[in-house]
Amino acid sequence: MDKLNLFGIYFEQKRQEKKISLRELASKTGVSHTYLYNIEKGHKAPPNDLILVKLADVLSLNCAERKLWFDIAAKDNQQRNNNVH
Repeated sequence: MDKLNLFGIYFEQKRQEKKISLRELASKTGVSHTYLYNIEKGHKAPPNDLILVKLADVLSLNCAERKLWFDIAAKDNQQRNNNVH
C-alpha cells in the first residue's frame, strides 16, 4: 500500500461504499471531479479542512469515520511535507 496515498485509498473506499460517483460527489460539493480523482489516486494531497468537511457531509460519514477521515488526511499531508524537505 502506498504510504503517501492512505487518504486516497480510504476516500475511494468510502465513496464506493456509499455508491456515489466522482461526478455526483463533485456536483454535490462544488469540487472538480478531476481534482477528486487526483486525490483518490494519490496525485494530489488531501484537501483543506473545508473541502474535507463537505466531502464527509455528502458521504454521510459517522463520528468514527470522520475522526479517521481527518486523522488519515493529516498524516498523509504530514508525510508528504516530510518527503519534500
